[in-house]
Amino acid sequence: MTDDQIYRDLQKYLDTLPGGFQATESGSDIKLLKCLFTPEEARVAVHLTMKPEPIKRIYNRAKKSGLSVSIEELQQILDRDAV
Repeated sequence: MTDDQIYRDLQKYLDTLPGGFQATESGSDIKLLKCLFTPEEARVAVHLTMKPEPIKRIYNRAKKSGLSVSIEELQQILDRDAV
């Protein structure tokens, strides 16, 4: 999967949330997401919900969808995003 596709998936996911995040013809939506998220963070972000959850639940959901990171790596990514 290309980086652009990862960010497009994130844009689509964010657009399902209450605040939304619409796609733009100019691609500025993807440019903004690239400024805010690394590709690794974008891959993880699509597995998060609006409510706090135990890391194990996020890990299991991500693993089912094919994300291949250890629970320790996932914790590090989430800790980075929380700052």
